[in-house]
Amino acid sequence: MNRYLLTVLILLVATSVAAEETAPPPCSEPEARQFDFWVGEWEVHAKGKVVGHNQISRIHGGTRLHLQGRFADGQMIMSAERAAGDKTATDRITWTDNPDGTVRQAWDVSEDGGNSWKTIFDGFYKPLAGSPQEN
Repeated sequence: MNRYLLTVLILLVATSVAAEETAPPPCSEPEARQFDFWVGEWEVHAKGKVVGHNQISRIHGGTRLHLQGRFADGQMIMSAERAAGDKTATDRITWTDNPDGTVRQAWDVSEDGGNSWKTIFDGFYKPLAGSPQEN
């Protein structure tokens, strides 16, 4: 009986180890890399002036960020509702991977359920010289 239990235990452990070895690493799907164009060091521009600097890097074993949005036509679009006084506002932020290596960020707000939008930020991120962008 003990020999039988030991054999079953060994088989369970061996099966578990084999399954772990064949499992793909986290975030190895192509969809997990759709925002890689933004990895690097950036100078942020708005209204013709430098308004800040950002460093975007991978964290947590390369998974770096948890984003809920959609990626289509070279853009990542994220939106969420929030309380705005006695109203509900919808924020929509769009990042666009531009052919010249910059990233445009546009932030629009709607207070009427998406019937009209007001832009509250429209700027672009320019890679700093020597920054290893990952396009």
